[in-house]
Amino acid sequence: MSADPLVGRTIGAVRIVSKLGAGGMASVYLGEDAEAKGALRALKLLSVAAPEPYKVRFEREARIGAGLDHPLLVRVHRHGVSGDFLYLVMDYVEGEDLASVLARAGALDWPLAAALGRDVAAALAALHERQVVHRDLKPQNVLLDARGAVRLADFGLSRWRRAPAAIPTEVSLTATGEAMGTPLYMAPEQFEDAKTVGPAADLYSLGVIVFEALAGRPPFSASTPLKLSILHREVAPPSLEAMAGSAPPELRRLVEALLAKDPTDRPTSAEEVAAAFAALAERGEAAPLPLETPCQRAPSLWDPRRAHPSEAETLPPPSAAPDPPSALRFAAGMAALFLFTLGSVLLAQQPRVRALLASPEEVARYEALRAALDRIADADQRAELQAAFAAYLRDFGEKGWLRDEVQRLRRRPRRVRANLYYVPLDDALMVYVPAGDYAIGDLAGKDDPRFSPPHRARLQGFLIDRTEVSNARYETFLARWRAAGAQHACGRTDLDHDPPAGDGLSPAPDGPRVGLSPWDALEYARFYGRRLPSEDEWEVAAAWDPQDARARLYPWGEREPSEDERFLANLRFAGFGEVDEGGVFRPLCAPSGTFELDRSGFGLLDVAGNAGEWCAGALPLPGKQPIRGGDLFTGDALAARLTHRREHDPQSPPPESVGFRTVLPFAGE
Repeated sequence: MSADPLVGRTIGAVRIVSKLGAGGMASVYLGEDAEAKGALRALKLLSVAAPEPYKVRFEREARIGAGLDHPLLVRVHRHGVSGDFLYLVMDYVEGEDLASVLARAGALDWPLAAALGRDVAAALAALHERQVVHRDLKPQNVLLDARGAVRLADFGLSRWRRAPAAIPTEVSLTATGEAMGTPLYMAPEQFEDAKTVGPAADLYSLGVIVFEALAGRPPFSASTPLKLSILHREVAPPSLEAMAGSAPPELRRLVEALLAKDPTDRPTSAEEVAAAFAALAERGEAAPLPLETPCQRAPSLWDPRRAHPSEAETLPPPSAAPDPPSALRFAAGMAALFLFTLGSVLLAQQPRVRALLASPEEVARYEALRAALDRIADADQRAELQAAFAAYLRDFGEKGWLRDEVQRLRRRPRRVRANLYYVPLDDALMVYVPAGDYAIGDLAGKDDPRFSPPHRARLQGFLIDRTEVSNARYETFLARWRAAGAQHACGRTDLDHDPPAGDGLSPAPDGPRVGLSPWDALEYARFYGRRLPSEDEWEVAAAWDPQDARARLYPWGEREPSEDERFLANLRFAGFGEVDEGGVFRPLCAPSGTFELDRSGFGLLDVAGNAGEWCAGALPLPGKQPIRGGDLFTGDALAARLTHRREHDPQSPPPESVGFRTVLPFAGE
């Protein structure tokens, strides 16, 4: 296992001991603080080359956290710039977050839920007293130390209601009318305008958390942020009487009041709410929180990133979701990064590209593209600019405004960071898997053809899609394929020969395209100069842990998914979906990255669940076609193993829950 090059270095007077986690742009380390007699601190680092919106958020977290000297709040002790990094020196909280506890324990006894509500409300009261609104309160940001004491964390999305006199103007991360936060826990008004929300929005989020602690699930769930916003704004939450009948009526009414749609109908202050929860908690006997000690935790499941306010989980993964929200926050931030990266590529080639332009019209369009790029840093990730920029790229690439040389540039993978690459041509994020000799397979495969047997896979380097090909990417492909007048691999001239078998099973634009035949998947890959992965390539990308240099049974380690471990991946146990108008539950594929732990060591998302995936088999010859990975209907832990395989006759109707990824041979940079 290669050592992190920063371990042993001193940054901001903190000697780095080990790496705790890494995410979209920031990394978090454990270190010894020379300015505090060697006390353990969490050190958060951000590259000085990061896009401006990330640095603005980092600076905001530093300024707000530095003023939070309170036992219920994670404090930033100092911050600054050292060499290539911006840094924050923060409290180190050794323990778990509330999300981990709820995922493991499900519903809590009502006295314990009331006690949690009391402590989180008290933390909010301390925050609001300092004129700060959190704006991203969720179980992942409620840290619990070894004694079960609450510490509120992550102030990257927080804002001052009135900035301190020392900071007369505050750079805004949002424009009026924009939403920011975690949709599963956001207040109705926050979906409309995150910039103007007040303390009442935090109280609503607290209501969602306590509801989840009592009922074992949040009041609302949906497959897209838009659907969640409608539920939060227009639909009454389910009755707690049916879901947590043992809780006192006063406790249920308090939670209902916190979940009022109109902020003026909620309790007036966090201090008032803390007192109400405290009175209720005293009426019962609260058992200790079901925390795991470090020696009890399965190492592969214990993620130290959760013990700190960090960006470590901005890289779905759940959203958010990430919980879905974390994924959403990451997607918004990374979209700006991708535009910035692609823009840098084109602008760096400016003299060469301009020489290729053949008409004043093309020059005008290219200058429009440059103008859009110049505004990216000032647009604060606004969706309309991103959409406009994407439209420019479509014009350039699809309508022939630039010559083949620019198309070639768009096909070339561009390194975003570490082993993550971006291919502009089809808006693909791809993960690099280096050449090597990998020991993979399953002992069960010696006697059972449902599993790959133990063997060594000697592979050349390749890039593989980080996510299953999404609905949005596939629709873009269809439009381009038709415009090109391409011929289908099996002789058809139209890919819309039949509605996909999985039509409606994956409604989100960033959900996997499912129900396609292996021929259709192969056609997509061929159109972009790629191919389907071999089974060995898929298994290495999905199961290999580059840190420990070994294969995992599941992306998260060895723990089997079950009804008690339902949040590991979008398998049948997860119960991810929606209730239709007739009250019938319907399972759905989740947007990519919704299930945070379903992430391979190389960084592939949704390899154990969500959708099965076609791999390269005998095509174009007749024969069985291999499928790897579990899906939303998988209810057997063995079938969710990354070594599990199945086959399907490509001449038969395709399975409704199977998608695909593509592979591009790549030697690295």
